Amino acid sequence: MKINLLSDFIDFARKGQPDIATFIYRAQPDKRRTVDGDVYDAILVPSIFRQHRPSSITLAELEHQMIRDFQREAHAWLTATPSSEIEWMALAQHHGIPTRLLDWTTNPLVSLFFAVENTNTEFDARIHRGKIYDFQIYDYDNVDEQDTKYFDQEIGPFRFYMPTYTDRRLAAQSSCFTLHPQMEFYQKIQYDHHFTKVLPEELAVTSCVIPKARFGAIKAELYELGVSYKTLFPGLDGLGKSITYGCTAQRELIREPFPPRQ
Repeated sequence: MKINLLSDFIDFARKGQPDIATFIYRAQPDKRRTVDGDVYDAILVPSIFRQHRPSSITLAELEHQMIRDFQREAHAWLTATPSSEIEWMALAQHHGIPTRLLDWTTNPLVSLFFAVENTNTEFDARIHRGKIYDFQIYDYDNVDEQDTKYFDQEIGPFRFYMPTYTDRRLAAQSSCFTLHPQMEFYQKIQYDHHFTKVLPEELAVTSCVIPKARFGAIKAELYELGVSYKTLFPGLDGLGKSITYGCTAQRELIREPFPPRQ
């Protein structure tokens, strides 16, 4: 399905609303480019698996090092301290640290904002919608006792994690995650099969595409409805970006003529 207007996306989000399940959404580029310049179809894969690393360490070691560095320095900015390893991982992921967590949101308009946020991007955007049932939500109440099991060994295809919101940004973005095994757990064929087949099938994923030519107009529509940097990034940085956008780009983009419905 192609999305040209905000109303098109609302139609997409309303389709097949489940009675006993929760829809989760993820926005990402429809294509990506390799360091050699080759273009390929983007798949649902955590950011740590897209990293280049020193050959002397594994991705598991790289992830561990980055989260520990983040933990050590983050306390100065925190009003509430995460109480478990998975909470630290979620917080680090949301502030730019690549991990084995894959970001999702339960709010479809949040995913649409991130799909169209960068109006100068090279590629169209795709929003994936998955379906989660209560029995698939993993219990992390005793997370510290289970650290070795789910951080260092096989955790199955994935675990769904609905975080305790210790951070305003996590709450504002209605964040949730899927947690995946370490890269070293996979063989090449398992890796491809997991992220192109198993994960989409387990989540019953459907998707829609937003043409890059429509990013600006849809972003302006979202701003008019109060979905903005200010609401999704609580704090002065989000406020500043929202004011700048509202006084410059948004005023022009909202005047763009919308294409007729197909």
